[in-house]
Amino acid sequence: MSVFWRERAAWPFVHAVVPLALYFVLRDAVLALLLIYVWETVETLLALGVDFLTENKLNALVGDPLIGGLNILGFFLLDRAFGWDEAFCATVPTGLRVGAFLVIGVASFAAIIDDSADAYGRIFNFGAALLTLIYAGAALAFFNAVVFHPTTPQEDAAGESVRAWLLVVGLLALVAVPRPDPTSPFSATFVRVGLLSLLSVIVALIVYGTRRA
Repeated sequence: MSVFWRERAAWPFVHAVVPLALYFVLRDAVLALLLIYVWETVETLLALGVDFLTENKLNALVGDPLIGGLNILGFFLLDRAFGWDEAFCATVPTGLRVGAFLVIGVASFAAIIDDSADAYGRIFNFGAALLTLIYAGAALAFFNAVVFHPTTPQEDAAGESVRAWLLVVGLLALVAVPRPDPTSPFSATFVRVGLLSLLSVIVALIVYGTRRA
């Protein structure tokens, strides 16, 4: 099994977006990170009997949490800068938040579409492209009230956070969907998604520092 940083399938994209979605609906960074490790532990245990869930242990313990953690940190800093988290939690019902995450989480298994060596010759990662549409659709469907019809300053701020989340997911898709030549140092999806995730944290730090100055 290849080391995780050479992965060319859609899974690094999934492991960036799903933890970010978990944080987005919870707006609690510590709890989101804890739940990520709980899931990775459960996944490792289930893999003893389900071959589909088998993966590189470094991937489960290092790669996936690293990608997810960077995206959580970036959005957490934006929440602290703009106060989006309080507005979102105050205006969006818990049921809608849970429903959106469940759709995003379950749909993410569609990444298996391009999870084979036969798919590596393609120039596009169709699994990541399909998931981008599902992720965006879920966010707009569940949070349409604050995105399109805000009636208070809090709802407007909550809608801003949804649009920011969609922007982050869109940028991640831009680097995850194309498949560069296998000889390129950026051929691995993990490398491209990881670099963008790190850049997002840097930008968020600058925004946070500017807003707090």
